[in-house]
Amino acid sequence: MTNSIDFQAFMRTPAGRKLQAESEKYIADLKAERDKKKEILEKKDLVYRELLFGANQLRSTQLYRVIEGVPSVIETDDSSRITKISPLKGFGEVDSVLAQQIKEADPLTYRRLRANDLKDIPKTDAYYESEIYSENCPVEVFDAYIVRPSKDPTSPRYAEDCMGHYENLSDYEKGDSIHLKQTVSLYSEENVRGMAQEIRDLQKEIESIEKEIY
Repeated sequence: MTNSIDFQAFMRTPAGRKLQAESEKYIADLKAERDKKKEILEKKDLVYRELLFGANQLRSTQLYRVIEGVPSVIETDDSSRITKISPLKGFGEVDSVLAQQIKEADPLTYRRLRANDLKDIPKTDAYYESEIYSENCPVEVFDAYIVRPSKDPTSPRYAEDCMGHYENLSDYEKGDSIHLKQTVSLYSEENVRGMAQEIRDLQKEIESIEKEIY
């Protein structure tokens, strides 16, 4: 009892009040650090889940894309990986959600689709190469693949500054644009594993801080 009274008396002294203020500041700093780490954790976890499963709007759905100049429909599974690609055909084969996508992305094609007057665009080897590349491919990676700039004036992907999008001639010849390489790296197994470890480390750090707080 005496010790308790002595402590209470000490806390009323200037030294005690200073100690209490320092303690409160220390706890406040810990809480701020924890909250900051929680915010980082939440963002990393969101990115991690999207790398594994894709964004919600890309899962188990149909998406409109123009592939090598051919208006096409992409179908995805519940992990946002591509299961099928087919050229856009008649309006009757398009549901309202996909029709709205087409209308917003490509009004002219939408008008032609509604009029059942789509142009018959020949599918080149590049189109079929895109089909091959798409097999079990995350939508975001495929999107980077189909917009790789080309220096071929006859290509729908032609760009005057084409080589500025590649690190070297070898990458251009392989079709590995800077954007595609970055996207592939982001979705790589190594990167996903690394991110999972970062998340576990952050969770442990947060738990350790909370033990000090409480």
